[in-house]
Amino acid sequence: MNISKSPHTTTKSQTHPLRRVLIAVAIILLLALGGFCIWRFWLAPTSETPPDDTPIVGEDESEADDTADRPLDTGGETTTPTEPDQKVPQYEADDPNTLAGLTGSIARKTIQGDTATIVAMIDQYLHSTGLCTLRLISRDTGEVIYTASEDATADVTTSICGTFIVSLAHIPAGTYQIQIELSGDDKTGLISDELEVK
Repeated sequence: MNISKSPHTTTKSQTHPLRRVLIAVAIILLLALGGFCIWRFWLAPTSETPPDDTPIVGEDESEADDTADRPLDTGGETTTPTEPDQKVPQYEADDPNTLAGLTGSIARKTIQGDTATIVAMIDQYLHSTGLCTLRLISRDTGEVIYTASEDATADVTTSICGTFIVSLAHIPAGTYQIQIELSGDDKTGLISDELEVK
């Protein structure tokens, strides 16, 4: 009996050469990645000095490198630092809730057709419902030509007067002073503005 081997059969000792190359490349990449991680996280030198512009805690200010405060050497010419064109306004007053009276401002004042809409904000937080009384006073005669009242209610940190909707159908053209009397939490106040009726 003659047993011949098929050309398609392989023995255990033979492996595909491409498979060996892929396994070798994968092992090399894993070793390289492992070596880099060890170097990066355990063996790499660490910088324990702060950047040049950061003062060291406890360092005497006279010894600190204050390059921003030193004048530039411009070859004998003198220069002055420039200020920014616009600065952001910041609220720097006392807490308005500690004031003896109520303060506020007109938040919205619009005229559409023959109707004016006026909304006033109160700087203080009211703990109970307050009252806002609107008066339109003629600049020419000093006569009060319109009066209305709305409740003042607390908002998040301030308070707001109800919206005043004023019909201008029977109000002659001219300039009118807006006065809104504020009352609430045993305090009073006054907001003033102008309204131009055309």
